[in-house]
Amino acid sequence: MNKAERLAIADDQIERIRAREIERHKQRMEGIDRMAKRLRSGSAKGITARDEALLRLCELSDEYTAQSTEGRFNDSASREWKSIPLNWRANMLLRAGLGVGLDSLDVLASRNWYEMPPPERSAISKQVRDAKQYFKGLMALTARV
Repeated sequence: MNKAERLAIADDQIERIRAREIERHKQRMEGIDRMAKRLRSGSAKGITARDEALLRLCELSDEYTAQSTEGRFNDSASREWKSIPLNWRANMLLRAGLGVGLDSLDVLASRNWYEMPPPERSAISKQVRDAKQYFKGLMALTARV
């Protein structure tokens, strides 16, 4: 087995791990959303005190993230993500396999970089790296003729 084949196998394994982590995160968030809907509707049947505490912690985490990222992050990844037009960010989310089947992809695309969980950030980063690789040599398509 040559080096290229080993790298291809390693890349495939990494992609499967990332996809699994993203799916686990989606499932956790869906479960939390279902619990929140039941609590808001007044149907607290089957929801324990632990579930309520978890929901409150999630709300506080969201609130803290929103406050702390409101223009205060000064790292290059956050600045670069914000500099990309919203429609391009939505495209990168779709290319990374995120937000498929959602009604409002703009909500996901408008999030700050650090509001996204690490598996989502790494999936988007991979898509950006791929795009950079494929777009760097384009000349004829960029001509204004």
